[in-house]
Amino acid sequence: MFGILLLWVYRVVALSADSAGFAKGLQVVCIIGLFYYARKLTRCSLTSPYREGNAPMKWMIAYFILGLISTAWSYNPQFSSFLSLEKLVFVFLIYALFTLFDDLKELERFIVMGFLGIMLYEVIIWRIFKEQSLFTHVLTTASCAAILFAYCIGELLAKRVNDPLRDKMLRSALILSLVVLVISTSGGANGSAALALGIAMIVSGKLVWGALVCFGGGVLYLQQDLADRLMTFLMPGKSERQIETLTGRDNIWKWIEYYGSQKPMCGWGYACIERVISDRHFALTDAHNNYYGAWGGTGYIGLFLLIGNHISQIFIGLKKRLQFGYSGLLCATCAAALNGYTYGFLSGKGCTITLFYITIMVATLRYSQLSVYDGESIE
Repeated sequence: MFGILLLWVYRVVALSADSAGFAKGLQVVCIIGLFYYARKLTRCSLTSPYREGNAPMKWMIAYFILGLISTAWSYNPQFSSFLSLEKLVFVFLIYALFTLFDDLKELERFIVMGFLGIMLYEVIIWRIFKEQSLFTHVLTTASCAAILFAYCIGELLAKRVNDPLRDKMLRSALILSLVVLVISTSGGANGSAALALGIAMIVSGKLVWGALVCFGGGVLYLQQDLADRLMTFLMPGKSERQIETLTGRDNIWKWIEYYGSQKPMCGWGYACIERVISDRHFALTDAHNNYYGAWGGTGYIGLFLLIGNHISQIFIGLKKRLQFGYSGLLCATCAAALNGYTYGFLSGKGCTITLFYITIMVATLRYSQLSVYDGESIE
């Protein structure tokens, strides 16, 4: 099963969608294979993730089901149906895998090491098949690194348990995620990581420092010209093509607003607002914004469901922040939600950060169902 997952990552990272139909066929085969193994390994029913899930899972599943229903009026029914089904398969897959764990410590190790392995795998295959350069803009990889960094820094600063081996694992993953953030040159991902650091400081009691970090990260995130100059200073000699800017995104969002306003309630079909713009104006594979993408694809209803997922997931993180793992989950959720401002990883085509976010989402449920440490080891 993990071999199939790595093959799927290879498909979405290294192969273009127009590879004579091979790439699309490979993606379909991978999703079918993942669903087959998830059903084979566990006894979970297809309705278990929704029936037994918490509020964030119910909001997200409802959003993807709406995407599937939107096939009825979609601009590209085949596209909407497959991409929404793909996300539902990932929710079922992660939920089913997590039911195999009865030890919270082992589940956390599986998540952190899995994130780390997929992130490094993507770093390698991008530089083999796409761009043979150490510093190169890879939004998906940088976004995954931001989520991993967010989880690790949240847990390290929280210090909920006394476990040197766990701290060593988290520190190692933190360092590697920082390296990947730097070489992937994504201002959006860097801003998300800065937000996560600020939230981690606030949750751990370092209120002033946390507020300063959040403010600085927010300034860099909103003032992209300043962020670009800083990136250029830190990496002299790199071309503008290698340093991310928001050039063109304002134009993309204006066209989404134009066409989205024509079908504001239900949209053009899940993940299809990009297809409308591509057919009528210029090539566009991603809305570069979860919220614009959700509204353009599934209207105000879809946007409401997506925001409901984020709010409920953040609320759970805040409510349970004193428990094992939830400071990290809170920071990772906030990083992903902010990163959704520059990347439509939930409203459009599937990618590795889609898998990462769904994993964090399901973990907010499973963490509350497992235990590992005795009461005396919890600070």
